[in-house]
Amino acid sequence: MAFKEFFNQSGISPLIHPYIFEFEIIESEKKEFANCLISDGLLGLLDWFDFIKPDEFYSKAYYSGICASYQKLFKKPLIIPAISTIKDFHISSNSLGEVHSIFTAKILDVPLFCSIDHDSKCLARKLSAVGKRVEVRTISEMLSRLPNFDRQEARALLA
Repeated sequence: MAFKEFFNQSGISPLIHPYIFEFEIIESEKKEFANCLISDGLLGLLDWFDFIKPDEFYSKAYYSGICASYQKLFKKPLIIPAISTIKDFHISSNSLGEVHSIFTAKILDVPLFCSIDHDSKCLARKLSAVGKRVEVRTISEMLSRLPNFDRQEARALLA
């Protein structure tokens, strides 16, 4: 089963957060694959202005929301150096991309989030206690719900 068939069968129109695209897809082969999916219209790349209005009030509200979400999950504050912004600050191995993605999914009323990071389910549960609910599924869970699911093809797709 090709990647395109997966999305056609599932009826899902996937989006990728700009933070994830810029900071977490770092291997050139995966970045190239993501760019091909975007070019073919199979993957939508969000722009920061899709969910943050271009004025200071919304930027501060988003910043506050990300910091509060991070603290809720990790029980420690997110400290962003003065030379950085919420858009360009990156911490490796801290699930900041998951925080960005789930918080943004709530803003945009996106009901389903797909991730390979297990912190996502915990974060989604904690953030869903307040406001809109975001369901988190792993890629394997998504694939297993398809009518023509084949484990070997799924493993090849995820490799």
